[in-house]
Amino acid sequence: MEREKSLLATNLTTLRKAEKLTQLELAEILSYSDKSISKWENGDTVPDLDTLIALSNFYNVALDTLCKKELDASTAQRNQAEGAKKRRAMTRNKIIIALLSISLVWFTATFVYVQLLLIYHYNYWMAFVWAAPLSCLVVVIFCAIWSSPKPIIAAVSALVWATLFALHLNFVSLGFDNFATLYFLGIPIQIALILWSGLNFKKRSRQ
Repeated sequence: MEREKSLLATNLTTLRKAEKLTQLELAEILSYSDKSISKWENGDTVPDLDTLIALSNFYNVALDTLCKKELDASTAQRNQAEGAKKRRAMTRNKIIIALLSISLVWFTATFVYVQLLLIYHYNYWMAFVWAAPLSCLVVVIFCAIWSSPKPIIAAVSALVWATLFALHLNFVSLGFDNFATLYFLGIPIQIALILWSGLNFKKRSRQ
């Protein structure tokens, strides 16, 4: 057990250096404290199973190899290159899926606009305005599934302001005035998001 623990500590250090990451940078990626990363690499503690799996995926190394076989610098660099390529491909696929989903929102808005114009001769241009907050909502959903808290907060912030803008234009299109005060609603929401981000980004010292 001590041998595997020592090998794991050595491999984690080698792999991190191959990625050209500091302990603090890796801690931010994994949502751990740099103190925990240091303990793992010194062999003081061992990451839990879920974290070991996350590390093996991040470094593109089999879990068994990570714990039972010492990796040299060249192997670590090769794994780093392959892992970086895989992550780029995954990121590209995620972006394409998100853009396709947003395209569906705008296609639906266009379809509604054309149908109302052709059938009822009604120029419902607000369909395109409402497509903006709906697009932001799609981004929020994908950020919640795939991303870290910072992009989620940015996407939620965009959703709030886009929704308020759409409501404002909707009231104006109906002939109502003085609804610009709607934007004041966004101020406490924005403050709450900023405060939430502060709570969310505090690193925990997990073992």
